[in-house]
Amino acid sequence: MIDITEVFCKVDDFLKEFMPEYERTLLSSKNPRVNKSSMNLSEILTILTNFHVERYRDFKAYYTRLQCSPMGFP
Repeated sequence: MIDITEVFCKVDDFLKEFMPEYERTLLSSKNPRVNKSSMNLSEILTILTNFHVERYRDFKAYYTRLQCSPMGFP
């Protein structure tokens, strides 16, 4: 079992270094199709990382377990 807080910190540290370089290489667009999310990219990548580490076959089962546990993550 992995410590979800440690994974989040590592993902967040990585994205702090990666995103400026990534955004620098993007082409500019006058009409970007970016939907604002209530979750930031670090949170989304942490959930996806945990999903794959836990070896679930479908996201619905993982999400159901996530919602049913009292603290969110076991």
